[in-house]
Amino acid sequence: MRIYESKYLMIDYLADLNINEQTWTDQNVRMTEEECKNEFTAIAQNAEKMKVRGLLASTLNFQFVISPQVQEWTDKNIFPQYLASGIRKIAYIVPTDFFVNVSIEQLMDEEKGKEFQVVFFDTREKAIEWLKK
Repeated sequence: MRIYESKYLMIDYLADLNINEQTWTDQNVRMTEEECKNEFTAIAQNAEKMKVRGLLASTLNFQFVISPQVQEWTDKNIFPQYLASGIRKIAYIVPTDFFVNVSIEQLMDEEKGKEFQVVFFDTREKAIEWLKK
Protein backbone atom coordinates (compact mmCIF):
# COMPACT_ATOMS: atom_id res chain seq x y z
CA MET A 1 0.00 0.00 0.00
CA ARG A 2 1.52 3.33 -1.09
CA ILE A 3 1.71 5.70 1.90
CA TYR A 4 3.99 8.44 0.55
CA GLU A 5 5.12 9.72 -2.83
CA SER A 6 7.22 12.65 -4.00
CA LYS A 7 9.28 13.25 -7.10
CA TYR A 8 12.25 11.68 -5.31
CA LEU A 9 10.83 8.87 -3.19
CA MET A 10 7.99 6.38 -2.85
CA ILE A 11 7.19 4.58 0.40
CA ASP A 12 5.04 1.45 0.46
CA TYR A 13 3.81 -0.31 3.59
CA LEU A 14 4.19 -4.09 3.35
CA ALA A 15 1.64 -5.25 5.92
CA ASP A 16 2.57 -8.94 5.77
CA LEU A 17 6.13 -8.08 6.87
CA ASN A 18 5.28 -4.95 8.89
CA ILE A 19 7.96 -2.97 7.09
CA ASN A 20 8.13 0.15 4.95
CA GLU A 21 9.76 -0.17 1.55
CA GLN A 22 11.45 2.95 0.22
CA THR A 23 12.12 3.28 -3.49
CA TRP A 24 14.12 6.25 -4.71
CA THR A 25 13.34 7.66 -8.15
CA ASP A 26 16.01 8.70 -10.59
CA GLN A 27 15.14 12.34 -9.90
CA ASN A 28 17.05 12.34 -6.59
CA VAL A 29 20.27 13.27 -8.35
CA ARG A 30 18.84 16.81 -8.47
CA MET A 31 17.95 16.97 -4.76
CA THR A 32 19.33 19.68 -2.56
CA GLU A 33 20.57 18.80 0.91
CA GLU A 34 17.41 20.39 2.36
CA GLU A 35 15.21 18.25 0.11
CA CYS A 36 17.18 15.16 1.16
CA LYS A 37 16.54 16.02 4.81
CA ASN A 38 12.83 16.45 4.03
CA GLU A 39 12.71 13.00 2.41
CA PHE A 40 14.58 11.40 5.33
CA THR A 41 12.06 13.09 7.66
CA ALA A 42 9.18 11.65 5.62
CA ILE A 43 10.72 8.18 5.94
CA ALA A 44 10.95 8.53 9.73
CA GLN A 45 7.45 9.99 10.10
CA ASN A 46 5.87 7.23 8.01
CA ALA A 47 7.78 4.54 9.88
CA GLU A 48 6.48 5.94 13.15
CA LYS A 49 2.93 6.27 11.79
CA MET A 50 2.86 2.65 10.57
CA LYS A 51 4.77 1.32 13.60
CA VAL A 52 7.02 -0.79 11.39
CA ARG A 53 9.70 -3.11 12.72
CA GLY A 54 12.06 -2.66 9.79
CA LEU A 55 12.90 -0.78 6.62
CA LEU A 56 13.66 -2.02 3.12
CA ALA A 57 15.51 0.72 1.25
CA SER A 58 15.95 0.25 -2.49
CA THR A 59 18.76 2.61 -3.36
CA LEU A 60 19.32 1.24 -6.87
CA ASN A 61 18.32 4.64 -8.33
CA PHE A 62 19.88 6.62 -5.50
CA GLN A 63 22.45 8.97 -7.04
CA PHE A 64 22.59 11.67 -4.38
CA VAL A 65 25.88 11.64 -2.48
CA ILE A 66 25.09 12.16 1.22
CA SER A 67 27.47 14.79 2.59
CA PRO A 68 29.11 14.40 6.01
CA GLN A 69 26.87 17.24 7.29
CA VAL A 70 23.68 15.41 6.22
CA GLN A 71 25.07 12.18 7.69
CA GLU A 72 25.55 13.90 11.06
CA TRP A 73 22.11 15.56 10.85
CA THR A 74 20.50 12.18 10.11
CA ASP A 75 22.27 10.57 13.05
CA LYS A 76 21.02 13.30 15.41
CA ASN A 77 17.52 13.82 14.01
CA ILE A 78 16.33 10.74 12.11
CA PHE A 79 17.93 7.69 13.71
CA PRO A 80 16.55 8.52 17.18
CA GLN A 81 13.07 8.56 15.60
CA TYR A 82 13.74 5.14 14.07
CA LEU A 83 14.82 3.77 17.45
CA ALA A 84 11.81 5.28 19.23
CA SER A 85 9.54 3.74 16.58
CA GLY A 86 10.93 0.26 17.27
CA ILE A 87 12.95 -0.15 14.08
CA ARG A 88 15.91 -2.44 14.57
CA LYS A 89 16.58 -3.85 11.10
CA ILE A 90 17.35 -1.98 7.88
CA ALA A 91 18.00 -3.77 4.59
CA TYR A 92 19.55 -1.81 1.74
CA ILE A 93 19.44 -2.88 -1.88
CA VAL A 94 22.50 -1.06 -3.12
CA PRO A 95 23.59 0.42 -6.46
CA THR A 96 26.86 -0.30 -8.13
CA ASP A 97 28.01 3.34 -7.95
CA PHE A 98 30.97 3.29 -5.60
CA PHE A 99 30.63 6.83 -4.23
CA VAL A 100 26.90 6.54 -3.55
CA ASN A 101 27.49 3.19 -1.81
CA VAL A 102 30.20 4.70 0.36
CA SER A 103 27.97 7.60 1.40
CA ILE A 104 25.17 5.19 2.41
CA GLU A 105 27.60 2.99 4.35
CA GLN A 106 29.12 6.03 6.07
CA LEU A 107 25.63 7.19 7.05
CA MET A 108 25.05 3.92 8.89
CA ASP A 109 28.46 4.22 10.61
CA GLU A 110 27.32 7.31 12.52
CA GLU A 111 26.86 6.89 16.29
CA LYS A 112 23.11 6.12 16.29
CA GLY A 113 23.31 4.29 12.96
CA LYS A 114 25.36 1.59 14.66
CA GLU A 115 22.36 0.68 16.85
CA PHE A 116 20.57 -0.99 13.92
CA GLN A 117 21.13 -4.33 12.27
CA VAL A 118 22.05 -3.21 8.76
CA VAL A 119 22.78 -5.48 5.83
CA PHE A 120 23.42 -4.57 2.18
CA PHE A 121 21.95 -6.74 -0.57
CA ASP A 122 22.05 -6.94 -4.34
CA THR A 123 18.44 -8.14 -4.74
CA ARG A 124 15.07 -7.33 -3.18
CA GLU A 125 14.37 -11.03 -2.59
CA LYS A 126 17.49 -11.54 -0.45
CA ALA A 127 16.71 -8.39 1.53
CA ILE A 128 13.13 -9.51 2.26
CA GLU A 129 14.31 -12.97 3.34
CA TRP A 130 16.67 -11.37 5.85
CA LEU A 131 13.96 -8.99 7.13
CA LYS A 132 11.62 -11.95 7.73
CA LYS A 133 14.06 -13.49 10.25
